[in-house]
Amino acid sequence: MTPGLERSCTGDWVRSAPWQVGIQRVEAFFSGEAYAPHRHDTYSIGYTINGVQSFDYRGSRLDSTPGRVMVLHPDEIHNGEAGTEQGFHYRMLYVEPAIIREALGRPTGTLPFVKDAVLGDPRLFNVIHSAFAEMDAVLESVALDGIIARLTDGLLANDASTTRS
Repeated sequence: MTPGLERSCTGDWVRSAPWQVGIQRVEAFFSGEAYAPHRHDTYSIGYTINGVQSFDYRGSRLDSTPGRVMVLHPDEIHNGEAGTEQGFHYRMLYVEPAIIREALGRPTGTLPFVKDAVLGDPRLFNVIHSAFAEMDAVLESVALDGIIARLTDGLLANDASTTRS
């Protein structure tokens, strides 16, 4: 469990998978304000399971509903709260940019950029979902490589600047 994220008095909770280099897996439920404005050094890629997850990002108020995927880029400020009284339940992967860069096979250059922070992409949804199949276990190297490759492909598929043939 990440220090400072545990909550119990309101029914809010955070569950973290075992720590491993390059990727963190978190599942959580929040019933009100979840977190104040902050940023991550990682890509934050996840999906909403239940409820409405509302957040401010890039100057807009956004809502993610069940089955919708969220892609937040490194170093971009965002907050979060429940969009309804029912709260929201979500899963999130925090992936170091270096891991994505390695999957691209480019030691330098630009990383994938997804303009829409909330989208309906079954490819990304399925890979995120698969990363949580064994929440209590460290991902095996082969499984992790597959997840990162599929995440990278999904990010590229949603990057309008990527040239596809």
